[in-house]
Amino acid sequence: MPVKVKDATASANKFAANGQNAGAAYKAGVMADTTQNAAAIAAIPKWQTAVASPAAAAAMNSGLQKAGQAAWQSGASNKGAANFGPGIARSKDKWQANTTPYLQVIASLNLDPRGIRGSPSNITRVAQVAAALHAAKLQRTGAPGA
Repeated sequence: MPVKVKDATASANKFAANGQNAGAAYKAGVMADTTQNAAAIAAIPKWQTAVASPAAAAAMNSGLQKAGQAAWQSGASNKGAANFGPGIARSKDKWQANTTPYLQVIASLNLDPRGIRGSPSNITRVAQVAAALHAAKLQRTGAPGA
């Protein structure tokens, strides 16, 4: 006996309508979850193994081949462009909080004198800034090598 399946257009319309009305439920679920961060941290070894597997590479390749350049451009230009500006505006305070320590590191440096254009001493200045910023990142993130 054939299986009765709902019409794809009606199902797509229902999906879109319900998705547009689900913002409050989504937020409530996020706010109620007290284990996501710890679970994600605990899953790092599994994630690392999974993404290194040939099956994961094959699945990613298949998905990228199927979607293609046009699908990516359509999503990025239609959805991404509309959300980009508002997302940036909402992240201003977080950006400032995350950037300020590095600006302070740069402001505290006593660099070697600037040389003429193309001078090796200018590359030394770049290296001084890079080393100081890298050390600050390691210290701030608690990464190995701090």
